[in-house]
Amino acid sequence: MVTRNAKLDDIYAISQLFAASWKYAYKDVVNAEYLNSLMGEHWVDFLKMGLSEYKIDCILAEEDSEIIGAAVIRKSLIEQYPNDGELVCLYLLPKQIGKGVGKILFKVVTDLLKRSGYTHCILNVLTENRRAKAFYKKHGFEQMEFISKTTLGNQELECNVMRKALFDV
Repeated sequence: MVTRNAKLDDIYAISQLFAASWKYAYKDVVNAEYLNSLMGEHWVDFLKMGLSEYKIDCILAEEDSEIIGAAVIRKSLIEQYPNDGELVCLYLLPKQIGKGVGKILFKVVTDLLKRSGYTHCILNVLTENRRAKAFYKKHGFEQMEFISKTTLGNQELECNVMRKALFDV
């Protein structure tokens, strides 16, 4: 397995990976109607604009030239933590879960955040996404006091904000 920075040519494959990951990870959290509406190109515009305008970094994990995981980071858009680096997402192909791919991607993106001058990493995670919350807690994230909300289709969901120091204090 290798990791590398995403290129504009990778956008459609990344978006397809995100859709597959969402449909697997959120099948018991997000309503089926919304998940079924997610097409492979759902994230193409977000990725294209973010990468073209240098507003996001996307790190890929590849195995035998297949993209098996991707993580997106940026300067935080979370109002309470505007100076943090934000882990926007970390998604894997469902068959790659539990194989260490997420751990490797996480290490690469946190190293990139550190080199970019961030002292903390912040993220939002759906409250009911227990697997992801356990992963982030295992990697040093702490749950913050407040909860944010997001609407997906006609469903309002709660998100936990989690934060991690990138350097030992």
